[in-house]
Amino acid sequence: MKIKDIIFGCILGAISVFSPASFLVLGAFLLSLWLIKKYIRTESQKFLIAIFITGFILRVILSSFNYYAAESAGIGSDIQPDARVYNTNAFYIASVITGNKYDQAMDRDAILKKGMEVAGAIHRGKLPPVGTYQIGFYVYLIGWIYSLLGYCPIAMKIMNSVFGCGTAILTYLIARRISGSEIISKASAAVVMFFPSMVLWSAALLRDTIANFLFLAYMLSLLVYIGSGSRRSLVMSLISTIVLSLFKEKAVLLLAAGFVFVLIAGLFRRILNRKHLTVFVALFFIFTVTAGIFLSNKNFITRQLHDKTISMFTQHQSYAADDRAFVYRIFKDSIYEKGKLQLSDFSDASLYFSVFKALAYFFLSPFPWQVPYYHLGLLMFYPQVLATFISLPFIMLGLLMSMRRNMYVTAIIVMVLALIAVPYALAEGVVGIVVRHRDMFMPFLVIFASYGFFRPKAGVE
Repeated sequence: MKIKDIIFGCILGAISVFSPASFLVLGAFLLSLWLIKKYIRTESQKFLIAIFITGFILRVILSSFNYYAAESAGIGSDIQPDARVYNTNAFYIASVITGNKYDQAMDRDAILKKGMEVAGAIHRGKLPPVGTYQIGFYVYLIGWIYSLLGYCPIAMKIMNSVFGCGTAILTYLIARRISGSEIISKASAAVVMFFPSMVLWSAALLRDTIANFLFLAYMLSLLVYIGSGSRRSLVMSLISTIVLSLFKEKAVLLLAAGFVFVLIAGLFRRILNRKHLTVFVALFFIFTVTAGIFLSNKNFITRQLHDKTISMFTQHQSYAADDRAFVYRIFKDSIYEKGKLQLSDFSDASLYFSVFKALAYFFLSPFPWQVPYYHLGLLMFYPQVLATFISLPFIMLGLLMSMRRNMYVTAIIVMVLALIAVPYALAEGVVGIVVRHRDMFMPFLVIFASYGFFRPKAGVE
């Protein structure tokens, strides 16, 4: 056995004894590097390992700074308000599970102590049901880790950082599938790895980074299935849907719809490649079966459509009415004055034009010409927004070039993205929330922008 192996083993042993959570994070980091080395056998492997390590180190520094800056300012464990709430709720869950009040941690953090008192009063010292407001699966997962490894908020932020770095690697794989170009794939991965908002959120105790990683895993699986028809990738997309729904409960129907849409598109493509009579018989059979299923479940389907659609618009209305945040409206005033909408209200043609307005706010706000005077924290996003505006021509050019390379694959991917992104855009209304939620889709804008910028130089591969 070599001396360096003995030293490395001693370091790991010391970490596991004195900081079990750090050992868990280090294990996740090393496992990620091993997976890149074993499964991504391309000419860019060394590049991906280099940016993964660099991106991880940057996020570790920011995660530590995030915690100590918030602690020094006396605002708790995180500079992000929602992250502080998640941490407090997870800490409460750990306390109930272990029966340990963690007095030492609360003595250092007055905000945590106050939050624990509030949580204890609300839940009466018992475990709240999963799905309670701001106590979803993610919060329970952090709570379980705290109960096993002790209170370790910095380690959990760094664990988010591992997933943040993994998001860039998945972006590379998706870009490679879409473009077939190494330079486009490497550029996309590098931009996503150091994308300011993605770096910021992955250094906080938020669920968005893990959700973004799982969403890209879902899209990559669908992309592989669209291109090759691999059943294994179809199973992986289904698993990604199930796991992602634990972190994004409201997205499960949209993810399922995207999954079904890809299945139907693939079925139609195989049918259209056959003889004309076979095509006619198959399409007639599919139409008959689909119509029968719809008619036999008409009331259930209509009720689900009504409830989910109304819920989406109700969420936007509540956001738009929040006078404590920097908000926006996408509908005419009479829509907001009606209170709760009904499906009959959607006969108003102006609602459909609002989709484009919603998408503009979702991907491009805060607009450079709208300075949020009473929300100066949003000023940090202006450089990123300006870069997105500048990239729009390249995104459109990249889409056109991707269509020219493979119209079927590009069209299906764009339609799946639209199927999921449009409801998200229509349900939003607070700019401070939008700048987090849209990062789930930003890797695709980066990919198409890289395609548009590099394609003339990259050649056809």
